[in-house]
Formats: sequence, structure tokens, C-alpha cells
Amino acid sequence: YYLGELESNKKNYKAATDYWYEYLKSSPDGRFAKEIVDSYLLKKEYNIGPKHYTVIADYYFYKKDYKNAAKYY
Repeated sequence: YYLGELESNKKNYKAATDYWYEYLKSSPDGRFAKEIVDSYLLKKEYNIGPKHYTVIADYYFYKKDYKNAAKYY
């Protein structure tokens, strides 16, 4: 998470997206998952794609928010 945050602060959004993708893939219910998903969905600079939608869906699934999870699967 912190490596992604560092890259995001340097406006290196591609690297931040890659680091955060790996974090969410490994830990969709992790401590920083909400911050990552919020960043993905609020900032267009992150340029997320289909593989990112899957980990976002997993995040919502682990929260038992099935309605939002279904949007991203």
C-alpha cells in the first residue's frame, strides 16, 4: 500500500495502480482496501481496467456488499 501511495504522490499513477492491484489481489479485506478502492473510483488518472474491476468486486464481496460487487464482476 505504501509503495502505491508514494508513487501516487509522485504522480506516477501507473506504478501506484500496479502496487495497489497487487495489494487488493492479496488482501481484498485488508486495512487499506477501502482507501485504494476509493482512490480508484474517484480519480480518473488511475486508468483502471477489467483486472482492477475484479479486485474491486472482491473488496465489495468481502464486505458483504453484494449489490456493488455485482457491478464490477
